[in-house]
Amino acid sequence: MDKDIRIKGNKVYSPETCLFVPRWVNNLLKPNAKPKEMNSGRFWARYCVEGKDISLGTFDTYKEASDIIASNKTEYLHRKMHANFMAFPSETFDILSKINLTNR
Repeated sequence: MDKDIRIKGNKVYSPETCLFVPRWVNNLLKPNAKPKEMNSGRFWARYCVEGKDISLGTFDTYKEASDIIASNKTEYLHRKMHANFMAFPSETFDILSKINLTNR
């Protein structure tokens, strides 16, 4: 169950504010993937989804690495949702289809 997909920043658990989503969706939407600065001064972009480490390479700036992580997570979410659209109630599918993590 997620309380802040429907209403960003929501702190109230209720039928009007919450959505039931698979754990992988909830984990993917967490802002826990931060670029790591390497000894070279470049930033390593990586995140974990469904127990798999996804490495996206190194970038010149923190913002570049952050943006590529967010973009890649958004693409993963939409690709997997569309491949499994029957698993989602229509309202949940519609809400998740509009998510763009680069704008969060």
